[in-house]
Amino acid sequence: MRTWVIGVAFLVTSSAMAQTLALEVALGAPDALAYRGSFELDAGRAILRGSLIRGDGHQRIDAWTPAGLVTVVSAYEAATATIIVPARQAYLTVPLDTPGLADYFPDPRDHSEVAISGVEETDEIDDVEAERRTITGVTADGVAYSAEVWTSGEGAVLLVEGATATGEEFEFELEDFELAAPAKTAFDIPAGYSEAASLAALGIGF
Repeated sequence: MRTWVIGVAFLVTSSAMAQTLALEVALGAPDALAYRGSFELDAGRAILRGSLIRGDGHQRIDAWTPAGLVTVVSAYEAATATIIVPARQAYLTVPLDTPGLADYFPDPRDHSEVAISGVEETDEIDDVEAERRTITGVTADGVAYSAEVWTSGEGAVLLVEGATATGEEFEFELEDFELAAPAKTAFDIPAGYSEAASLAALGIGF
């Protein structure tokens, strides 16, 4: 597994991420890209597994976390994340740059000194033709990072491997990759769910 991640790792580690939508856009993926798969995130202290759907400028992740099953829907243009907790029949939509949340849902648009290499290598990842690039940058809180990112020909992030300047390492792998349009309701808030007052009210700790 060779991976770096951008996205969701509740209560795992502040540099582990699984939302790859913003990274895909930064690497030039088209808006129309739509796919699904499952993922595994190894954040050192814990392993997070779940499913991932992308389409219509959104990405949905369903994952089992210390808080139970959690769904996160990221919207690129709005730069928001809607966190849905079925056990509480509740949700909350917040900006991706919300203090604390940005550690888990990093967005290259908020980083400085971002540099993305050209294609450095081609190979097959789980029988999918893939290209490897390197991305470096500095997060909004001043942490430098470097990562190798493998993408499909369509632009989906398949593998990422990287580390921060503080020595934290993490790996992400997208499995069972399949080009597919999402269901019309894939990114909707379930009927009957109530808006929570805060992330803490959802039982989510950032």
